[in-house]
Amino acid sequence: MAEDRQTGIRGRRSAFSTPAVAPALTTPEVAWQVIIGSGSRGALEKVPADRWDTVRALYLTSLRDAGVTGLDAATLIGSGRRAT
Repeated sequence: MAEDRQTGIRGRRSAFSTPAVAPALTTPEVAWQVIIGSGSRGALEKVPADRWDTVRALYLTSLRDAGVTGLDAATLIGSGRRAT
């Protein structure tokens, strides 16, 4: 059985990548696009549309107050097979 060089796992291959540098949240608009252009939008859609501007303002204020300037969007995706 072959061993995956990246993970050391035997028998299956895996593929993943991690950005060397976290993308910068260069503008408030970029930070907001992360929310509306990702799975987080599902949570946002539970909020009445007329309140989205308030949510956006609170979100961007929280990022600024916490000094957040980058986003680590690396993901780990795995797949497997159930033994039968």
